[in-house]
Amino acid sequence: MSLYLVAITHHTATSQELETVYLDQSEREELGARLLLMGIGSVFIATCNRFELVAEGSDVSLIHRVVMDYMATRRSVTPLFWRRHAVIAHDREAMLHLFKVASGMDSMIIGEDEILSQVKNAYALYLERGYTTPVLNKVFQLAIAVGKRARHETSISKGSYSVSSLAIDYFRKLDLEWFNRSVLIVGAGMMGIRTLKKLHALGHQRLTLVNRTDIKLRPFLESFKVNTFPFEALSTRINDYDVVVMAVAVAKPIVTASWNVAQVQLMLDLGMPRNIEVGVGQHVITVETLKSLTDANVAKRRDEMQKVSEIIDAELDRFTEWVGYRETVVV
Repeated sequence: MSLYLVAITHHTATSQELETVYLDQSEREELGARLLLMGIGSVFIATCNRFELVAEGSDVSLIHRVVMDYMATRRSVTPLFWRRHAVIAHDREAMLHLFKVASGMDSMIIGEDEILSQVKNAYALYLERGYTTPVLNKVFQLAIAVGKRARHETSISKGSYSVSSLAIDYFRKLDLEWFNRSVLIVGAGMMGIRTLKKLHALGHQRLTLVNRTDIKLRPFLESFKVNTFPFEALSTRINDYDVVVMAVAVAKPIVTASWNVAQVQLMLDLGMPRNIEVGVGQHVITVETLKSLTDANVAKRRDEMQKVSEIIDAELDRFTEWVGYRETVVV
């Protein structure tokens, strides 16, 4: 087994630096297909504050070379950038990192639940595409099991925030009249829907949800009694709202300097890459803004983090035994 991981996260890079390496879904699949032709399995994890590749093959140096060449061609990423901002790990250290990610230990908000769903969804996607290997399947199945154990056997997630809920609470502290504001949520993915659910649970009634495809909207329009309008009308309707939450997976900003957003009082950009062009809007909250609010969360959960570390160590030992048994059987 040769396991390889390369990661750019909120720990190692700013949001702008993270955007430098962020591949869209078609590019991830292109690189995954290229690796597969060489017998290399791969899974990409892409969220608002991390971009990671976990790959498995017979030669980690080959995996590294292929990935670096692709990123240099697609994004002009230099070796210096990787040295400054990337976590690159092999075998046990790669698994340790992935287990910490799945358990919420590596998150900006320690113990948050969103990341486990994101790891599960990423694995399911690449498994369905046929991009994984038996070893990579085992690695991700164990990572997901670690994430579940961490949340069931410790209090790492008790009372934990998500990025979207942290953004909403930050907004509420800024504006005591938040309940009377009209809110537009753009994007019906995980981040957008969690924002919708949080606002709905708080009793907010002036909500509008917009998405690029109508089919994802339908279950929520009736359940949450929210308004909507065609995504194509966004540029002309955005200025009708007090607060705008952008949570769309796109390669380039949607809201640009050509848009009139003069009446929008607050914008939350939860997209990666960013959805709002730099300099647009009178008050924009980004994931970068929220980083400064998370230090107390780490101190509060320190004891639970130790318990999770013990779970991770035990699962790593189990995996080592599995690899040894598998290699013995194969031989």
